[in-house]
Amino acid sequence: MTVMALHGRLQAIAPDRASLQTRLLAALDRLAVGDLRLHVFPASLPPTVIGFETSAGPVELAPLIVDNAVPMLLADDGMPDAGGAIAALAGLETLVSAIEVRLGIALRPVSVGMPSTALWLRVDAIAPDGAIRHAIALGMNADTVIDPAPLLPSMPGFGHGLSVAWAFAAAGPRLAPARLAVLAPGDVVLVGGQSLRGVLRYAGRHLDADFSPHQAMLTIIAATCASQGVPIVSDETHSTVDTPAHDGAIDHGLRLPITVEIAGGTATLGVLAGLSAGSILPLGFPGAGVPVTLVVGGTPIAAGELVAVGEAYGVMISQRLDTAG
Repeated sequence: MTVMALHGRLQAIAPDRASLQTRLLAALDRLAVGDLRLHVFPASLPPTVIGFETSAGPVELAPLIVDNAVPMLLADDGMPDAGGAIAALAGLETLVSAIEVRLGIALRPVSVGMPSTALWLRVDAIAPDGAIRHAIALGMNADTVIDPAPLLPSMPGFGHGLSVAWAFAAAGPRLAPARLAVLAPGDVVLVGGQSLRGVLRYAGRHLDADFSPHQAMLTIIAATCASQGVPIVSDETHSTVDTPAHDGAIDHGLRLPITVEIAGGTATLGVLAGLSAGSILPLGFPGAGVPVTLVVGGTPIAAGELVAVGEAYGVMISQRLDTAG
C-alpha cells in the first residue's frame, strides 16, 4: 500500500478543529466540580440542543443526563420542547457555570432546536461512586476562539488520598479601633454583597476564589497560586490614616482592615491539587450556619456566623477572642 493510499483511508480532521478539540479536552477533562469529576470525549451529533450566544461565537449544549435521569427534550409531536430543555438546563446550573468560568465565556441562551455546530464533545460528571450524575453534549464551531488555562498538574503517589485542612479568607471592611474594642455578642459586621472575593489556602498554597454564601461553595478564579494574601477593601465612607496623632493618641480617622476567615473543613490532597479555574468546592458544613472568624493584623478578635442582611451578608458576633473591650 502506498503512502498516498494509506493517507486516503485515514480520518481527516482540519487543523483548526484539531486544535480546538485538544484545548477543550485539556481544559475540561478531569476538572473537579464539587464532588464530581468531569470526563470528556468526542461525541456524535445530538438531536436537540440549546443554542447560546457568547463573545467567542455560537455554542450549543444538549442535556443528556440530569441528576441521574434522562431529560425529555422532545414534545409529543417530535419537535424540540423548549420548556423541557430549559428545565433540564436549570438542573445543570453548577456544571454549566463551571464550564463558563473554565473556558472564560458567558453562555446566553437564545434558542432551542436542531444542532448547527460542527465539533461535539460529551461531558460526563462522575460521582465518587462512579455513577454518571450529569452528562451534556457540548458543541462549537472550529473557529470558536477560546483560550482556557491549563489544569494544575496532579500530585503523584499515595498523597492523593490524604485529608488536608483548607480555609478561605476574604477582605472585610475597615473599622475604627474604638468600634473594634466594643464588638460584642449579637453585633453584626457587614462584610460584602452576593459573593466574597478572597483566597483559598491549603498546605501553603493560595488560589484566588469567589465564595457564594447563598450556595455555600467556592468557585476557583485563578488556575495558578496568584495571591499570597487577601486584598484590602477600603472603607468608602472614611479616610484611612496610617499613623497615630502626634500627641500619642490614636487618630479618630484610623481604620483597621478586617479579614474574614472561614475554616472550610478537609478534602483529599488529590481533590485540592486538581482544583483549577472553574472548579467548585462546597463548604459542606453539617449545620445551616457558616462559622466565621474576624482577624485584625493576624490576631483573631471575634468568632461569629455568616448571616444575610438584605441583599448583602454580615457576620453576627457570637464570642470575643481577644482581651479588648
